[in-house]
Amino acid sequence: MLLISLIIAIILERFLPSPFGVVEDFLSNFLIALKKKLNSGENVSAITSWFVVTFVLGLFSWLLWILLSIVHPILSLIFTIFILYISFGFSNFIDRFTTIQNCLKKDQLKEARQQLHEWATFVGSDPVVFETAKSGDISSVSRETIRLAILAAQRNLFGVIFWYVVLPGPTGAIIYRVSVLAMAAWNKNEEKPLSDSLDELESTPDNSQNEIYTNNKLDFFANISAKGFFWIDWVSSRVTAFIFAIVGNFEDAIQMIRARSAIASKEGYDSERILLSAGEGAMTLRITIPVAPSGSNEFEKISSSDYVVPELREVDENSLRVAVGLIWRSLLLWCFVLILVTLGYLSNLLS
Repeated sequence: MLLISLIIAIILERFLPSPFGVVEDFLSNFLIALKKKLNSGENVSAITSWFVVTFVLGLFSWLLWILLSIVHPILSLIFTIFILYISFGFSNFIDRFTTIQNCLKKDQLKEARQQLHEWATFVGSDPVVFETAKSGDISSVSRETIRLAILAAQRNLFGVIFWYVVLPGPTGAIIYRVSVLAMAAWNKNEEKPLSDSLDELESTPDNSQNEIYTNNKLDFFANISAKGFFWIDWVSSRVTAFIFAIVGNFEDAIQMIRARSAIASKEGYDSERILLSAGEGAMTLRITIPVAPSGSNEFEKISSSDYVVPELREVDENSLRVAVGLIWRSLLLWCFVLILVTLGYLSNLLS
């Protein structure tokens, strides 16, 4: 059942018009409206709202799945496939990635920057990506495209698969995707010029520098949604990092994870760093920038003994093919694992 639902949902999402964007926009608008209505300026309202929109929706989907299973197993299978179909954003980010890749192949750097800017705006990325989309060269555009693709693969595909396997029915997929959308919707800031964002980051004290992006200036809803997603994604992101290591260069991936973790071990939100470190080690491509132990003011204090990494290649337009290969191999490994789980389940039934 797990494997059949997953394969059918991926095929449908890849080759049929996906409602992913429509569903995401609807839920995002609902979450923003919910925040405006229930934001009382207290932490308890944010915590309650987050648990309601994630776990209550997950519980409701589980109860509906149980009810359909009682009526007929085929109905529960169809319901699961439908939830996975609207939860996956596989085609969405692969199509954006492929468009940028084709632009770079044709030396259309301006068009590639525009596509990167649209993607970064859609996911609410950091100022570095917007600066690259404004004036980056081929190497930097390729690097930021790969970085967005790895994070999108986790949040739109691998994270959904992990929680779908762990929890019964479509419960895990619902909880994970809603937590992703809640973090994105409740951390949205009013748009400001890129220079203002960089100046704000530079002038912020070291201890609170990370809070600008993760806590949205200590807004309770932004803070709770970021923390909630961090804990939900904690295990799944590390499983994905390990899968990257298996299907890629294992030694370099593990070494990169250890090196990045040693540098910024005091930061609380480290899942993205581990995921990107595993990706660049698995591909032997340099797609991240070293992080200082305590903000940008201490960046120059990093010594060679503190930051020992394998030899990594610089990114170019040909590196995009390596990245998409890593994602596809990781997906195939997930399918292979589910095949083994299915065979084990069937053998227990027949014995």
